[in-house]
Amino acid sequence: MPTVSLGLVHYTASTLLISQEPSFRERIGDIVASVGDCNLEVFTRFEDAVPRLIDSRVALVIVHLTSSDDGDCVAVLLREAAATRSHVATVVVSDDYLPDRALETMRLGAADYLCAQRDMGRLKFLIDLLTMRVRIQGASWQKPAPTPVEDAQRAGLVFAAAFMTELMERVRLIASQDTHVLLRGETGTGKTRLARFIHDASRRADKPFLIVNCATLSPSLTESELFGHCKGAFTGADQDRAGKFADVKDGTLLLDDVDTLSLEAQAKLLRVVDERVFEPVGSNRSQEMQARLIAATNRILEDEVAAGRFRRDLYYRLNVIEIRLPPLRERVSEIRTLAEHFVLQTAARTGRAAPRLNPEVIDALESYPWSGNIRELRNVVERSVVLTTAHEIRLCDLPDGVQGAALQRPSSVTGDGKNRNDREEASPVDSPVVSSQRLSVLAKVRIQAEIKRIVEALEKNGQNRSRTADELGISRVALYKKLHRFGLMES
Repeated sequence: MPTVSLGLVHYTASTLLISQEPSFRERIGDIVASVGDCNLEVFTRFEDAVPRLIDSRVALVIVHLTSSDDGDCVAVLLREAAATRSHVATVVVSDDYLPDRALETMRLGAADYLCAQRDMGRLKFLIDLLTMRVRIQGASWQKPAPTPVEDAQRAGLVFAAAFMTELMERVRLIASQDTHVLLRGETGTGKTRLARFIHDASRRADKPFLIVNCATLSPSLTESELFGHCKGAFTGADQDRAGKFADVKDGTLLLDDVDTLSLEAQAKLLRVVDERVFEPVGSNRSQEMQARLIAATNRILEDEVAAGRFRRDLYYRLNVIEIRLPPLRERVSEIRTLAEHFVLQTAARTGRAAPRLNPEVIDALESYPWSGNIRELRNVVERSVVLTTAHEIRLCDLPDGVQGAALQRPSSVTGDGKNRNDREEASPVDSPVVSSQRLSVLAKVRIQAEIKRIVEALEKNGQNRSRTADELGISRVALYKKLHRFGLMES
């Protein structure tokens, strides 16, 4: 509750403390109590504090590091805080003051790095200073209109790359427009989550959101599932049944794997999209279609149209606005952020401390082709968190296929300072002559996947090697070496 003093309205701000030491928690409690208009919330595990960051009354997080802590948890927490609400301040208090760690922590975004033995006076000053805006101006200052990126992150869409940020800015604009949307992307890229985000960001957010997985619909019952049926319409129809178009009312209906619908079902769907009316099976009475449609596919619909498997007119009706979600292999810079996010999620759900990711693990995750995309990455991380018995996830905790990718990952920088993408590699995969006796099956699969990826990128970019290198995230020199190495150079 706000209080009034000297003409100013004072609000209560929250400070989060993460510490396992009872004596330290008591000291901080006394300091916070002396500030006034400020309460303290205590956590023993940093992953438990993360969900509180979205509260507009939280102004400050204090992290206590003991001699046995390695500080990696602070880096993860700072990244989570930045992704959730960048204006929540973080102060790290360490039992052992380490200048190098202090510098690195400040670079990651901490407001200050203090020594528990000598800086408690400054900590009191920082608590007073960093909670002042919330205490005086209230939660209204702390809760500006969320950006599209913040909205997306709260909806479970996590990303870091600039082009994904731009995409979400566009999606936020599209969400406010009441028109049909076509989502394209490989399996596991997050199409369902994105559809849900579009619904939640639209004027229909308080209306139903329903998903129809078209691939699972029986051809003979598709029409009934979508439009409903009347009693006696066919054998087994012993009562009236509403379909998805009736159930969703004026909400949002996601037609997932829309390309799997039969041509007959596509024709009926086309009429609904065109005329915005439908009839239940066995009924002559039309009902108005009030829903917004979002269609999703993991195929190239233009190819499906050319092959006669998808109606051209329906494709144009659904493709009013198209959004393509790129595969994870085109988003390598986000893999670490996503993996750390999934580590926190799994640790919080299983009630254990979040292990850190060993550098070798990050190399392996960034090298693996991820045919299942984000869904596959999430499953691998969850499996590793559950199986590891150490304070970190090691290479041996990963599935064999992902471990194999790490064997092909070169070190970041060579002895002469050149980037790993600009030099000849010593690993078996990158050798000009590859001995099949030396390569494991996993290594061979890795080579085939890399060749396929390069060929597809070249075809997509009209054999333009500069654009291909940009898309692959490597230099032109590295691309030329790979073309030579894999025998892809044109004569």
